Amino acid sequence: MKQLVPDIQRTAELVQEISAASNEQNIGAEQINKAISQLDQVIQQNAAAAEEMASTSEELTSQADKLQSAISFFKTGHTGSSGSVRKPETKHTPPPRIVFERKPLAKPARSIQLTHHNEHSVVKVSFDFSNARSKHLAWKSRLRDFLDGKESLTESQAVSHKDCDLGKWLYSKGISSFGHLPEMVKLEKIHEELHSIVKDIVRLKHSGNVSGAEEQFAHIGPMSQEIISLLTAIEKKVA
Repeated sequence: MKQLVPDIQRTAELVQEISAASNEQNIGAEQINKAISQLDQVIQQNAAAAEEMASTSEELTSQADKLQSAISFFKTGHTGSSGSVRKPETKHTPPPRIVFERKPLAKPARSIQLTHHNEHSVVKVSFDFSNARSKHLAWKSRLRDFLDGKESLTESQAVSHKDCDLGKWLYSKGISSFGHLPEMVKLEKIHEELHSIVKDIVRLKHSGNVSGAEEQFAHIGPMSQEIISLLTAIEKKVA
């Protein structure tokens, strides 16, 4: 009996070790099954993506063929001595590789065809009101930088009211076509006054009278805002 007891204990320990090893194998098998399942999902996703890419490729190839056919339709042949037209030889070329590039959408400037009717003719004038407003505000900022010593400006650069972009349009097409609008009459007057003040500001600053230049610049803000409002009002009326 004394010899059997240790044998029984060793047998029990072996059984426990075997049981523990079996549990570890079960855990390992579950992990393997889980990994296989995840791998299967990835394979299915890749297969679906491959099918989608193949479908897209076929569609692009079809579009490229159509484009090539459309281009070849407009190709002209050479006229022979008999007067007949030789058709250009069509050469099969592989469809071009199309690369899509996503770019941020930019807001296009609004250019309006202005139409003025009279008894004898119809006058069409193309003018970009949005661009005119932007340039006017940019000029105001440049004048402010000049007073702050950030930019140089001469009297010759402070062009006359007829030589700036807005003035060129006013005295070429704007007034002749839409001078009957009250807003246009007012715009011409205030635009001329603003350029006169700009020249005074430049002259005063160069002469060292900074306070006088700043005093004149105080008028620029309200006048500039009124010019913007008048441009908007004219745009709405002639659109």
